[in-house]
Amino acid sequence: MPIEREPWRFFDPARGIPDPTAAPSGTTAVVRLERIITGQGLERFRLRQTLAYLDRDTGRGFGAPADLELGDDDGEPGESKTDTDLTSVPDVFAWLVPKTGNHLPAAIIHDAMIGDPEYVVYERLDDAPSVDGFAPRQVVWRPGQTEVPPYRAVDADRIFRDAMADSGTGVIRRWLIWTAVTLRTIFSLDGTSPSRAGRWYYALVAGATLLSIVWLGYQATAQILDRSGAWWCSYELPWITSELPWGLDGLAWIGEGGGARLASGALFAFVLPVIAGVAWLKFWRAGMIFGIALAVLYHVTLALVALTLVFRIADTIATPGRSLVDLVPRSRTTWIALTGAIVAGALIVVVCRVA
Repeated sequence: MPIEREPWRFFDPARGIPDPTAAPSGTTAVVRLERIITGQGLERFRLRQTLAYLDRDTGRGFGAPADLELGDDDGEPGESKTDTDLTSVPDVFAWLVPKTGNHLPAAIIHDAMIGDPEYVVYERLDDAPSVDGFAPRQVVWRPGQTEVPPYRAVDADRIFRDAMADSGTGVIRRWLIWTAVTLRTIFSLDGTSPSRAGRWYYALVAGATLLSIVWLGYQATAQILDRSGAWWCSYELPWITSELPWGLDGLAWIGEGGGARLASGALFAFVLPVIAGVAWLKFWRAGMIFGIALAVLYHVTLALVALTLVFRIADTIATPGRSLVDLVPRSRTTWIALTGAIVAGALIVVVCRVA
C-alpha cells in the first residue's frame, strides 16, 4: 500500500528518538561523508555523523552505525567510522539508479543493517515526555553484544524500501532498488526461509528466471530480425507472430512482418515475467519487477556493457602509468557474477551442441 512520506523518521540519536505523536515537520536527513581510497584503490566514503531511521512497523530506530568505542556507558553514540560505497550499483546502471540522490540516507542505513553487523537498535521510552518532537531512548542492541541481531536481511530490505519513500525517492526507482537488494539477499541465502531447502529454492528460482530471460531475449532478437535459424543456436518462439492487426507488421526496416514480431515480442516481455514471478512465492513482487526490467532493458544493457568496456580499455591505454591489469575486477561480487556467466554460457553451448 502507498506510504506517506515522513522525512522526520531520519534522526540524530544524540537528540533522542522521534515521537510520532509530536514529530517535527519538514526535517531532512543530514549525511556527512569523508571520501577515502582503500589499499586496493577502491573509492569508499566514511560516515562522519551518526544517522538513524525510525521504522514505522516496529517503532524502533536503526542507527547507521555508531562507533561504540567512542561512546559512553549508557550507549551514547560517538563519531561513526563505518565505510560505505554509497548505493551499490554497477556503473552501467548508474543512469537508472545513481550512487547518490534522495535514496542515499536509506542506502546508508541499509548498508549498516546488512553489515557484520554494525548497526544499533534504539527504542523510545514511552513513559518519558518528548521535547521538541524527540523522546528519550534506550539502546536495545548494538555491535559486540552476545545476543543474536534482531533483524534479518529481508527485514533490512523492507526497511530500506520504506526509508526510501520517506527520503523522497520516486516509486519506480525505489521498487527497482528494493528488487536489486532482494536479489542479493536471495542469492546470499540470508534468511529468506527458515529451512535450508527453502532458501535454496528461492535462489534456484531467481537463477532460473535470470537465465531464462537472457536466453529468450536472444531467441526473440533473432526472430524479430528475421534471423531465426541463421544465428547460432536460435529457434522460433511460438508466441512471436508475423501477423498482427492495425498495420503493426509494416515496419520495412525490420523485414516483412517485422512490426508484428516486434509488438508480440514486447508484449511477452511483460507477460512471461509476470507468470514466472508466481514461482517466487512471497517474493513475487521482486520476481515480476526483476523479470520485466531485465526483459525491457535487455538490449540497452548489452549496449551499455559493450560501450563501458570499450571506454575503460581506451581510457586505460591512454592514461600514463596504467595497464590493462588495472581492469581486472577486485570485487568478490563481480567475480561471482562472472563465474556464474561463464558457467551459464558453458551450459548453453552444451545444450546447443546436443540439440
